[in-house]
Amino acid sequence: MLAVCHRRILQLEEEMVQEMCSDVLRVKPDLVITEKGVSDLAQHFLMKAGVSVIRRVRKTDNNRIARYDQFM
Repeated sequence: MLAVCHRRILQLEEEMVQEMCSDVLRVKPDLVITEKGVSDLAQHFLMKAGVSVIRRVRKTDNNRIARYDQFM
């Protein structure tokens, strides 16, 4: 019984992460930059779609990247 519940929870987590990644992939990025971590499962889905991920970027660096990206 407990194993069945655990498997269902993992299945729900995978579905939710895949849905979030699908939302990100709708804008067709080549690169995703975050200030926080990215789950291994999300990285898997994004890499499978050919999207690179840079994680745990400092806020100041992220702001610089955003300013630079405006001029491209």
